[in-house]
Amino acid sequence: MKTYNVTYTKAIGKDGVIMVKARNEKEALSNAKNCCFTGSNFRDAVETNQPYIKPSKMGYQGSNRMN
Repeated sequence: MKTYNVTYTKAIGKDGVIMVKARNEKEALSNAKNCCFTGSNFRDAVETNQPYIKPSKMGYQGSNRMN
């Protein structure tokens, strides 16, 4: 598993970044959608060498919504 930083648009209109684990960029985008309920326009999955931090530790509740 690789670590990706995914850029998205927050509900208030600003851009944000969420860190997710995935095998590839496509999976990173879908994982980010499941971790952030109020975000939209998930894009730009960039592989990073930073140590992984769970989204729940970063303040994300998770939604497991189906888009």
